[in-house]
Amino acid sequence: MSNSQGSPESRVARAIRWGSLGILLLFALLATGAKPPSSVVVLQATDDAYIASDTAITDAATDTIRDQNFGSLDFIKVWYAWKVGGSTQQVISLGLVKFDLASLKDKEIASATLQLAAARADLTQPVRLVDVSETTGDWTQKDVTYNKKPTWGPDALATTAVYGAGVVYSWDVSGSVIKGAKAGKVSYIIGLRAVEDGKEEQVVFASRETGGVGPRLVVTYRTESLWGKWYVWAGGVAGAAVIALVLGMWIARRGRPAQAK
Repeated sequence: MSNSQGSPESRVARAIRWGSLGILLLFALLATGAKPPSSVVVLQATDDAYIASDTAITDAATDTIRDQNFGSLDFIKVWYAWKVGGSTQQVISLGLVKFDLASLKDKEIASATLQLAAARADLTQPVRLVDVSETTGDWTQKDVTYNKKPTWGPDALATTAVYGAGVVYSWDVSGSVIKGAKAGKVSYIIGLRAVEDGKEEQVVFASRETGGVGPRLVVTYRTESLWGKWYVWAGGVAGAAVIALVLGMWIARRGRPAQAK
């Protein structure tokens, strides 16, 4: 008489087989939907200032504004006044901000955003583009001037449309922060993209001297969960499930009765 419940070996084999399939399905879902956990850190600027020059003056020695330092003020003035009211002056000012990245040295950075709070915006158009570029060369807010300014490339690192005061504007600077984390610091220069004859425009950002609304970097970096790297654990368990599946199939075949001839 046949046993409808099956032998103990076949029941064990079926349990192992279905359990293994369930584990494989679970980790397949985890592998497609899970993301590595992340943390966010906010870094305040260590230095900020603005520099200015009258570009209409060809003799740098007579352009006295070039040697003035504007690092102790509670604002960063991004400004131009271009031949206003028949004047020959072509004055322009650029903002500078610097950050210490030592705390990010061993972090796997996912993204980084520069944020500046506009305290004032006097614009002749509804929207103006403000460019941010990475600088090279050291400077401090106590002694930086236009004549002692750092260098930067011709292309903007990031651009944001500015349309008024009372807004915190953001620039994506992820690549420069990832690179700068190795050196331990990064700095940027900020300026209006375009100037127009006969006009004067400015965007005034809060500096670090104001307290909590100064320039900051918002950095997201990847972290490990309590279980460590989840995909390593998933791979290990999935491998064990495969072994269990193969073992279950082997037991099932061994437990089958021989067919009568």
